[in-house]
Amino acid sequence: MPASPHPCVVLVPSGATFDRGFEDALTELNRKGYPVRRVRQSDPPAGFRDRMVTDALAAGFAELLWLDPAVVFDPADVERLRKLAVPFACGVYPWLGRQGLTCEFLPGTTSVQFGKAGGPISIVSCGLGFSLIRREVFEAIANSTPPGTPVAYFGNSDPAATVAEDAVLCERARACGFEIVADTSIRLWRVGPTRLSWEDAGGDRERHANFTLHVHPVSPQAQPIRRYLLVKAHVGFGDRLQCLSHAIQYAAKYGRILCVDWRDSIWSDGSVDFHTYFDLCGVPTISLSELLGLPLRDVYPLAWANQIDRPADANFTYRGEYACQLEDADHAAELIVYSSVGLRTYYASNLSLLRVKAEYRNLIVKQLRRYAAFHTVVHLRGTDRVPVEKHAEYVAAVTGQMTGQGRQEPVLVVTDCFPMFKLFRAEFETAVLRTPNLEGLDPGVGTHFGGAGDKHASNVELLTDFFLLVYAAHCYHDPETCFSKMARVIRCGDFPSILGYEPVAARPTAARPSGIPG
Repeated sequence: MPASPHPCVVLVPSGATFDRGFEDALTELNRKGYPVRRVRQSDPPAGFRDRMVTDALAAGFAELLWLDPAVVFDPADVERLRKLAVPFACGVYPWLGRQGLTCEFLPGTTSVQFGKAGGPISIVSCGLGFSLIRREVFEAIANSTPPGTPVAYFGNSDPAATVAEDAVLCERARACGFEIVADTSIRLWRVGPTRLSWEDAGGDRERHANFTLHVHPVSPQAQPIRRYLLVKAHVGFGDRLQCLSHAIQYAAKYGRILCVDWRDSIWSDGSVDFHTYFDLCGVPTISLSELLGLPLRDVYPLAWANQIDRPADANFTYRGEYACQLEDADHAAELIVYSSVGLRTYYASNLSLLRVKAEYRNLIVKQLRRYAAFHTVVHLRGTDRVPVEKHAEYVAAVTGQMTGQGRQEPVLVVTDCFPMFKLFRAEFETAVLRTPNLEGLDPGVGTHFGGAGDKHASNVELLTDFFLLVYAAHCYHDPETCFSKMARVIRCGDFPSILGYEPVAARPTAARPSGIPG
């Protein structure tokens, strides 16, 4: 991608509108040549600011200007930040709804001058509602990330969402040796609800060209306890994705670090796990081995307390003492174990944070290119789901959806049931079977419950089938089948980012809802 003629990109991680003054200032920056990238949603999904960083760096920008729609600024002050010529610069503004500033001053600070008497000072951390960060800061954070660990610039360690993410980024920048500089001569306005009374009716509040803030020392507090969410599963792939999306949303909302354990007998033979195939972009995670090494004091549900290393199995995970549905309320426990059972709400935007690892991404993309001529993909879900005597009825229901499909047009079929494919091919003679090694499969046992064979090889074939359904221009399937349903849900989001592959006309033409209760 060619570099922008302007070295500084404006990043606004919220589509919310609070004040006309912010919108006018943003328009003025754009008029002056600053490229603006803004999220449409009022509250972007978990990890989205990491994606904004990644995309901005890939586009060649040298400076990233972060703005919050609830912080009104003078466009001329952007140039004042840039002229400081430091890697990490910011302005300071008040908290929303309470006294204080969204920054932490250096230990020992007793007073701070604002206004004409103010200027650049070093601080510990700041809110990023008006901040300029150069690319070397993000590159240093990425280079300091341990090998094999997804790069995360932001993180959530507190339910206060963006404030917690801001503090984490500041901490990581300082750990890489960068000073955070605040210019206290810049006046910013925090927009929000304000209580007014009699005195305010008589005139405007008095403002001062200079202001001295006296900083009251606070007693040292204990480090906050890190809290975790362990996700297990003993379900099909579509259900796994639904539950993973639900868990990502919950972990982001309640400030929990995510751990994914897919060592169950459906997905693994003991040699593979979730992280064999996937990373999560911008989601704070911990490996299972690291989690098992922690001195965890409180586990919920209690039945998991002394066996969190136990792989999930439907023979016990549906029992009440093990089940946990992640309702919309946090729990006091240091660790919550979620065994992927019960109701859940899932989001295409959360699943767009998945990244298939390069080795398997290359195998899958090779198959996508091989079958690029097939614009129509059909999924026939049989085996344990549909008894043999119902095969003909099931296939007829699927073909009944295909009234606009020409009988001579190429059709690719993804299935776990060879007899169903034969019935389908009797209707569509041009149909081609994609899923291999079906002839010897027991028609009454699902491929994921079969238990025999090479799990790793079958997982790669499963992922290939799944992404063929994701990328298909037209897809016909049983609407009750999670596998194909989740493939099409993912297509509603930023699905090309998962594989890093976007063929011509891959994206859907119409917007679809991304949050679907299941």
